[in-house]
Amino acid sequence: MQKKYILITLFSLFIFFTQGCSHTPTLGEDMIEQGDSTKSLGKKWNHGEALVKKGHKSIEQGEAMIKKGEKLIDKGHDKIKNGRKLIKKGNKLMQKSETSYHHVITSENNNEDIQD
Repeated sequence: MQKKYILITLFSLFIFFTQGCSHTPTLGEDMIEQGDSTKSLGKKWNHGEALVKKGHKSIEQGEAMIKKGEKLIDKGHDKIKNGRKLIKKGNKLMQKSETSYHHVITSENNNEDIQD
């Protein structure tokens, strides 16, 4: 009979220590283990904890997206600045070409008038 109690005690201690080594129970898990009256509170607490973790992850992702977006905005401003420089340079080339063209045409017309 004593052997039976010793085996039960050893088995209980084994279960107790192996459960204790796996992880520290959360407050929600403790609430669930207290009984039916606190079981629903424990489940709600666990659900709340999961939401908090999810919220932190969402915040981290959002901050990363903002950082990436700010870099894209900076790149966009650089592209716009470069585009404006190209337009200015292109307009100057077009204006010079047009002015030169008018001089060439005027010179040719003047030469034709002189030869006639």
